[in-house]
Amino acid sequence: MKVAYVLVAILMIFALVSTVVIGGKGDEGYANSAKQNTMRLSFIYLLLVIILLGGIALYVIAI
Repeated sequence: MKVAYVLVAILMIFALVSTVVIGGKGDEGYANSAKQNTMRLSFIYLLLVIILLGGIALYVIAI
């Protein structure tokens, strides 16, 4: 059972080190693409809010 704990601990340390190494490599275009994605997502949410408010208004008027 102790061997299993040691193997799990080694695996966890390996996973942590691997994550840090891979995460250290930055993507040059990340900031630009993140900004574009945020703008696109904000537009989708705004459009969705307008549509939902219209639907609620139609529902309230129909009652």
